[in-house]
Amino acid sequence: MSKKNQTNEDTDLFINELLAAAENKYSHKALERIRETLILMDEKGEALMPADPQQSPSIYFPFINNQPWPDPAKNVTAMTLENSWQVIQTELFELLASRKGFQPYMTDEDKKDFVKENNVSSNAKDDMNIDMTVFYFRDLFNSVSQKKLTTNRKLCPKTTAIIKSLPNLATITMFSALNPNTKVPPHCGVDNVRQIIHLGLSIPKDCNICVAGEQRTWQEGKCLMFDGSFFHEVWNNSNKTRIVLIADIWHPDLTPAEIFFFKKFLPAVFSYDDIKKKKLHDIENQLVGKKWWRK
Repeated sequence: MSKKNQTNEDTDLFINELLAAAENKYSHKALERIRETLILMDEKGEALMPADPQQSPSIYFPFINNQPWPDPAKNVTAMTLENSWQVIQTELFELLASRKGFQPYMTDEDKKDFVKENNVSSNAKDDMNIDMTVFYFRDLFNSVSQKKLTTNRKLCPKTTAIIKSLPNLATITMFSALNPNTKVPPHCGVDNVRQIIHLGLSIPKDCNICVAGEQRTWQEGKCLMFDGSFFHEVWNNSNKTRIVLIADIWHPDLTPAEIFFFKKFLPAVFSYDDIKKKKLHDIENQLVGKKWWRK
């Protein structure tokens, strides 16, 4: 048996076991849309693709309404973050002063994979400069060790408490620092079942985000929401570091049974392998004691 066939069989077995677990917790009927999606993928022989050319996720769930810019004012998680932004910002600045916790977002190998996986054009590649630094609170994709997560949460107890109170969190919550002269070219997230919230905490001028061709900017104390399955890009043309709190949430059109499925399915499919995890874990403490940000 070829390695590819074995991989396909392992994937099918995992999906069937996950469906059985979801059915046991909910019901067969509650998984109908998941099953229909899997059947459509099997008939097509490849991943499903949305009709909108601005949208290109690897995993497409066709039964939900995707919009590039959901309204944060209608989202409880976003409004809770806005109501707590000064507490979070104060703890962020204390964290920066301690020079602990932050780490590079990507290794050099990750950047090469980013170019390949997102079909970054030659012109965009020449203009690309992904210089991002992050501080993880939550991560279901195993790109940071549990030891590091525990340490980080202790460094920011008030922010950690706020995050624990948030409803509908999906896979990742982190401080994200976009360093001066950084440009991340257009790319799409891996799925269309999550929405992304950015809470502005330290926002210099000349920083922008563009989703599905529409450009916006961050404001301190305010949330932006967008759907990462649409092409999006970010840039910081200033000489200061831009910092936001990022939290992804499950799409509101998903049912509890579907969330149960995707919460286990996505990390299983997209988590880093052992070699890449080791490389990422090796750089976890690379910036400890260093002043990497500019204000």
